[in-house]
Amino acid sequence: MSLATLHPNLRAAFRQKLLTLIDIDHSPGVSVSLASGVFTRASGSWLDAGFARGMEVQAIGFTNNPRGVVTAVSALALTTTIAAPASQTVGGGGQFVVGLPIGRAWEGETGFFPSDDAPYVAETVLPGPSRKTSVGGPNGRGAVIEHKPSLVASFFYPKGRGTIAIERMTGAAMTAFLPGSALSYGADSARITDVQCSQNYDDGSRIGRAVTVSLLAFTQN
Repeated sequence: MSLATLHPNLRAAFRQKLLTLIDIDHSPGVSVSLASGVFTRASGSWLDAGFARGMEVQAIGFTNNPRGVVTAVSALALTTTIAAPASQTVGGGGQFVVGLPIGRAWEGETGFFPSDDAPYVAETVLPGPSRKTSVGGPNGRGAVIEHKPSLVASFFYPKGRGTIAIERMTGAAMTAFLPGSALSYGADSARITDVQCSQNYDDGSRIGRAVTVSLLAFTQN
């Protein structure tokens, strides 16, 4: 691992891991009908499956695999902001997935504009302190440098829809970045030393909550 690639590669590894986050992956196994953004199941329970207001859900198996935010939940009805497609019924119920929000403010990239009505995630790389752990040869060549960067995933969810959605997603993030495990990208890797989650905080029209992953990495001078 070189200092030139350390932070870009760790950012890429962090992003790659975030994209795998899944809070709910639910297949009803019964007929589910969609009309005006409401998914109505023949039996079973959306509540028992863990759905809550504020979650962004994708309905796989319906036309265009639509995605929307849950605004109300009962045992048989899952109400969302999905405006299309036309009314339809899927015999096996399809698959309902709550993963990383589709709104992503990736560091160093442009083109994303957050909506007050949908959740999103923002990433930040904090370089952190570095120190030499071995002297090396002449002019310090070959010296080992210790780095302690941090990676932050900040989640933002619409206000007025409770806090379960943001707490569940940040919980999934903390589970994905367990202390002691490695964060790898290509031939480079770092060890996760700590993961922390902030309290919910007010972000204007949204609720915010941040997960900070602390790392330990080494480069050679």
